[in-house]
Parts: sequence; structure tokens; C-alpha cells
Amino acid sequence: MGNYSNQMGLIHFTLSTKYNSDIKKALYNIYLHDCDFTENEEYFRRATLRLGYKNEAERLVDEYVNKRKIDSLSKVTRAVDKLSAKVFSNSNYYSEHQISVEQIGDNLFSIAIGFAY
Repeated sequence: MGNYSNQMGLIHFTLSTKYNSDIKKALYNIYLHDCDFTENEEYFRRATLRLGYKNEAERLVDEYVNKRKIDSLSKVTRAVDKLSAKVFSNSNYYSEHQISVEQIGDNLFSIAIGFAY
């Protein structure tokens, strides 16, 4: 019997692929609960603030979206997988995570990320 207690978390949001600005706003949700990407400047890459980004999360999302056309279930799934791996690969804090992406309309997706920490 272990002496630890895992806590569970869930991130859920919808993503519209109609405009890049909508995609960026939605994908930013992946980082909202992790202060290392939104508030703790010591964890940001060196030029993040100097380049005009408000935090590392905004830069990561912007760089990913600007280099790719995200317009299908497979591309949305890949984007969520790649960006969430930046957060949940920290094995000192997170024990595991699982993503689910469902298409609910022509340009609309429901995204859920379950994680344990």
C-alpha cells in the first residue's frame, strides 16, 4: 500500500478551426493551470518577453499554429498531443495524462485532457 495520493485534473475546451486566432485562444487553455508557462518568468525561454509575448504559453501556441494548417481531426489531435506533452512530460509533477479529441461540427472540436498529479 502506497503512502501517496494522486489527484486528478481535467481540462476541457472547444476549438474552432475557422480562424487562427480562435485556434490559438483554444490551445492556450492547455497551459492555464501550469504557472511555469504563464507566470513564472524564470521558466520562460530567454527571449519570450522581449519578443512581445505575454508568457511562454502564448509563444508556444503562436509558434505551433503559425507553422501549420490545423483544419482536420488528425491535425487538431496532433496539435493537442504535441502542446500538452510540453506540460505533462514533467514526471516530477505529473504521473500521466490522456487526451481525447472529438469532432462535433465541421470546424468545431471538443478537447478533453485528463491528468494525474
